[in-house]
Amino acid sequence: MTKRTREGESLPKRRELSGFFIDGKRCGGGMSVAFGRIISIKEYSKERIELLSHGGRVILTGRRLSLSVYEGGTVEVLGRIEEISFTYGKN
Repeated sequence: MTKRTREGESLPKRRELSGFFIDGKRCGGGMSVAFGRIISIKEYSKERIELLSHGGRVILTGRRLSLSVYEGGTVEVLGRIEEISFTYGKN
């Protein structure tokens, strides 16, 4: 989502979805995706990662996935991410 200015420019706007945020970028032959406000890691393997937040779940599938956990509930996933899905509601 972008924020419009008076001159017609588009400026990036950080987006929060149901209590967690997402930042992504290309990294080598794959992708790096960081999720904030994560409270738990429900499942972890090289092909599937399931994260839990207060608002729902984030499920990532792909190949050669790796996981890093940082302060404040931020989790970074690296690898060849093929799909990211979100479920909202009760955990």
